[in-house]
Amino acid sequence: MCARIQEEELRELVDLILKANRVFLAGAGRSGLMAQAFGMRLAQMGLPTHIVGDVTTPKIKAGDLLIVSSVSGETPGAVLWAKLASEAGAAVTVATSRRDSPLGALSSHLVQLPLPERDETTLGTTMELVLHLLWDGLCCTLMDRLGTEEEDLLSNHANLE
Repeated sequence: MCARIQEEELRELVDLILKANRVFLAGAGRSGLMAQAFGMRLAQMGLPTHIVGDVTTPKIKAGDLLIVSSVSGETPGAVLWAKLASEAGAAVTVATSRRDSPLGALSSHLVQLPLPERDETTLGTTMELVLHLLWDGLCCTLMDRLGTEEEDLLSNHANLE
């Protein structure tokens, strides 16, 4: 299923992440959990990363990038975050299955997720798996581009666990 994601959309996202001053990640529910996992990896690579909703998250500004995950593209909080980030001058990338959604309309870049119209798995597990594989694959590409090794990630891994 991940093989059906457009490579050009992924290349553009890697470029956006690497040129952003800071990367902000957001999503609701399990999309949010996958965003947090991706954010953890970006931070371990040494990229300035923040999770929307965390009390230490600073104000988003021009030059920053917000990456929002929302399968429907209609999650009210996610739509609001994208609107606020756009108004602040930040770039907005949306990972969604619906290009024609409210979030799609607010995005400056979109990664279309190849998800079925109706997910027969337990509460949308397919979406969660696709996001996890997408973000993990992007991490491999980012590590290559940054010249980062696994040992580098370990040096930034949390020690207060």
